[in-house]
Amino acid sequence: MSKKALTYWSIDIGVLVGIYCLIAVHTPYLQKYMWIAFISLPIYFCAGASLPQFGRHAVGSIAGVLWGLLTFAALGLGIIADAGLNMLVFLSIIVTIVCLVHMVILDDKVMNGLFSGATAVFGGFAAIFSQGMGEWLGVSITLLVGVALGLLMGLSGGAIAKKFP
Repeated sequence: MSKKALTYWSIDIGVLVGIYCLIAVHTPYLQKYMWIAFISLPIYFCAGASLPQFGRHAVGSIAGVLWGLLTFAALGLGIIADAGLNMLVFLSIIVTIVCLVHMVILDDKVMNGLFSGATAVFGGFAAIFSQGMGEWLGVSITLLVGVALGLLMGLSGGAIAKKFP
């Protein structure tokens, strides 16, 4: 992409982020979660933010929230009295399973890679861990908004690159 195109794209990205934040700050329910879009956005954006990858990143983000909820439930069982050891054991087991599922079992060849977005899964996992089980809906919505914002940025970048080679 030319420097001129990158300059216009930078302005475009800034405006899109500004619009998103303006809308989010005036949406009472999503207001407290608006920052979470900046977890899924860079994961998708740095992967190229192409339309074919949209589903993988959207599904991965939500899968991460679900894996996070499962992890909270497992940790909450308190099977191991020592909290640190309990976390070590259960996080190790669950993260291993997450990696196996999203990188090995449901790889790029299964359903066109729809469930193979391990990076997005970890983004969703991190987001739900920051907010807690009861906040799964707001976290999920905002993660999806971040992926959608990344798609808009990717599409606009492609259009700008064509217009200013």
